[in-house]
Amino acid sequence: MNAWKKWAVRFCVATVAVLCTVMFVLTWWLPSDEELAMRLTALADERFGVAVSIRSVGWSLLPTPSVTVHDFRTQQEQPVSIAKLTAYPNVRMLLQRKLVLEAVEIDGAVVPRDAFRTLRVKPQATEAAAGA
Repeated sequence: MNAWKKWAVRFCVATVAVLCTVMFVLTWWLPSDEELAMRLTALADERFGVAVSIRSVGWSLLPTPSVTVHDFRTQQEQPVSIAKLTAYPNVRMLLQRKLVLEAVEIDGAVVPRDAFRTLRVKPQATEAAAGA
């Protein structure tokens, strides 16, 4: 075998090994779908002041990182419901441990006007407000 063929094989093996390692670390580091659903439900309960139910949550890294929430519903007389919400975060900001969404897609949303009266949305403190 020629020297360049040996080099090409070694390069391919090393590339596959690095990619497998990265995927293993990401799978270990990122939360499971169930854990993510519990976190989002608890956060929404706290932020909206009413109980929230989420049927399922899933995240994916390829082709672009995204989080998809299925069947979001507030527990109130006239519930706010969203059949599917997909959020696309800014990858560069995620690496800095900040959540900035580039796009959000919402399918099948029902938002009754009277539902807002019972929601008590608590704004999140920003870094600028916290520093002032």
